[in-house]
Amino acid sequence: MKLVVYGKEDLNILEDWVTTLFSPVVNKGVQPLVQDGHHPYEPPQQNREIHVVPVKDLRMLELSFPLPTVQDQYLSKPHRILSYVLGYEGRGSLLAYFKAMGYANSLSAGISKDFADWSLFSVKINLTHEGVANYRAMAQAVFHYIDLVMAAPPDALATYFHEAQALATLGFRFRNQEQPIHYVSWLTSNMQKYPVHHVVAGPSLLHEHDDAEVRQLLALLHPSRVRLTLVSKSLTPDATEPWLHAAYSDSPLSSSASPFSMESPAIDMAELHLPPLINPFIPTSFDLLPSSDPSTHDMHVLRDDHRGRVWFKPGNSFGKPKASVRLKIYHSVAYASPLHAVLTELFVSCIRDKVAQDLYDADVAGTSVGLSSAPTGVTLHVDGYSDTLPLVVAKVAAIVASPVDMEASFARLKDKLVRGYANAALDEPHVHAAALRTWVLTTPVWTTPEKLDAATDDVTWQHLVQHATVLFQDGFKEAFVYGNVDKVTCDDFADMYQYLDVDRAVVGRPDDNIIDGTRNDGAIDGDEGAPLMPSPRRNIRLDGNYVVRERNPNPSNPNAAVLVLFQLGQDSTSLRATSVLLAHLVKVPCFSTLRTTEQLGYLVSSGQYIANNVIYLSMSVQSNKYSPLHLQSRLDAFCESFRVHLQTLSGDLFQQHQAAVVAQLMEAPKTYEEESARLWHEIAGETYEFDRREQVAAVVPTVTLADVVDVVDTKLAGVATRHRLCVQIFAPTDDMHMDGEEEGATVIVDRAEFKRHLGLFPARTRISAGAIPLAKL
Repeated sequence: MKLVVYGKEDLNILEDWVTTLFSPVVNKGVQPLVQDGHHPYEPPQQNREIHVVPVKDLRMLELSFPLPTVQDQYLSKPHRILSYVLGYEGRGSLLAYFKAMGYANSLSAGISKDFADWSLFSVKINLTHEGVANYRAMAQAVFHYIDLVMAAPPDALATYFHEAQALATLGFRFRNQEQPIHYVSWLTSNMQKYPVHHVVAGPSLLHEHDDAEVRQLLALLHPSRVRLTLVSKSLTPDATEPWLHAAYSDSPLSSSASPFSMESPAIDMAELHLPPLINPFIPTSFDLLPSSDPSTHDMHVLRDDHRGRVWFKPGNSFGKPKASVRLKIYHSVAYASPLHAVLTELFVSCIRDKVAQDLYDADVAGTSVGLSSAPTGVTLHVDGYSDTLPLVVAKVAAIVASPVDMEASFARLKDKLVRGYANAALDEPHVHAAALRTWVLTTPVWTTPEKLDAATDDVTWQHLVQHATVLFQDGFKEAFVYGNVDKVTCDDFADMYQYLDVDRAVVGRPDDNIIDGTRNDGAIDGDEGAPLMPSPRRNIRLDGNYVVRERNPNPSNPNAAVLVLFQLGQDSTSLRATSVLLAHLVKVPCFSTLRTTEQLGYLVSSGQYIANNVIYLSMSVQSNKYSPLHLQSRLDAFCESFRVHLQTLSGDLFQQHQAAVVAQLMEAPKTYEEESARLWHEIAGETYEFDRREQVAAVVPTVTLADVVDVVDTKLAGVATRHRLCVQIFAPTDDMHMDGEEEGATVIVDRAEFKRHLGLFPARTRISAGAIPLAKL
């Protein structure tokens, strides 16, 4: 048994606690069972080819190799070198090679199973349709690349090791503070594997390079030892797994000792080469700027005009030589129709794919690049060491400006996006319920089936680039620079993003059939020449109790789910305070009653939900035993019992709940990423209430128990006064009736008519360019 105790008390007190509480535990001297020299994948289970038919439209190739344990090699970690070179994504890599052929979208390599007596090294590749057809040629390319690594001179492998060693040391040196509950769990696990003096750093640091150990592992990655698994819906296996009923086949790969050695290559192996020996993105300067006061938000607006806005928070509250740059591009074209939403997502996917290849070295060196799309536009996030951040930002801007190199990836990424839309129908019922909640309550909104229909074959690369040109050239750009950078560097970032644009020289004349109609109803006009801002999303104002029903579209998933939203009202500081306190009071009784006592299902959750200027209380249950109607009745019964529970709550206990909520709201961010994300949340939401948590925390102590009881009476338990939406996802075998009435509620049969019938909450007031109040700073 291993034990870690983490606390604020001094060591003498902690030692006394441990001695008193754990001394009675008898040490029986039982040693863990370690089967030295044995492996679950012995020679009869090697050199096998397994085919599996998935439920979702997934395509994957996995090459797995049984290895002896690597835990005793923690000082040198030879498997890290293999993971790096085989999993490299830059030019000349296996993944770049497969992408160029249209065979794969992603690849990972490393130890997938790690035990005291055996381990498993796996190369996993997410395939395209063409990749499934050419999987054996892809396997051959993997073994060819392994041969390249084996043939590499010792100096090259030593260089990879020393680079990995330097980056591991940087990561350990500037590691973020962890949550105590996670840290103690991690330490107890490490105590089972490492000597005491290496418990903290053993999993992270690399101490010594051993070329022989690397080559010994390489020798075990031999075709005769591989377990090749191919996953695709196009396969026709001959057996069914008895427990999960998955269709599969398992047969010998080849009688040859090298089953891939005689196959002719389907692509030019000369395109493959090892990673470069020098990584230009490894930081060398770790100077820190003066720290800012963590108790203040210290936000500055450097620019604010009709083209864009730049926010800046300098300093170093966490002692890290790191910084982040975020940019959001707003434009009504991003979400004007299902087609435009598809084009926005697809162009973001193309940029991500290009960044993953061209800036893989930056990612390895600790600077990450993220891109995402939303109904209001596109967001770019670059985060990492402040020394190399300007170099990465400049290269990202260059990638966006010159999309011509992305054209080869268009068909592959479009197929991936379409499959993602199709596979969404097979998500877990509670996930489907959350999506349905948004589709019913929010406008404008495009459903996943609508986007799937829009992603037709006649959407071309030229259409995509023309769409991106309008988005990037004419969009309103709002940036946030945070961390260990000065104002001069921030201005440089602002200049770079202000003129971020797709090069029109590679675009040509826009196609009116694609670009026309970019304005959705309610789009906001600015001054002449100003960007066309997207209209704010708004939520339906419920006037009673409504139910929306759908069947779980996955016939092999026996689960049902219910998601209940109690509409509390328009967003305000006072309602946020009341609702966050109510959510805190509900959380434990809801889980203990529905999950522990009644055992309705494994997934039970509750909490405050805020969307588009409206506040709700949400409750959700997923079950494989009960229908949504039964789950709904038990949620209703819980609301009644919770009402009684509140009426018996003592004043002292209520004050303890208030204090706990205030403490959560006032808890300072533990990392620079957390603080940056909090500030960006306000910017991206166009609210700019940087002291919102403090505002709400100040109001929570003024909320009385009578206030909370009144909300429960009128908004949760009161059938005649509450405004509620129930999303019911029926299991494949459940009876489902789309009747127009249910006891105390109306079943929504026609969603479009439902939205036309009800009014909308007002949109949040948008602050115009050049009008940021001083109070926000």
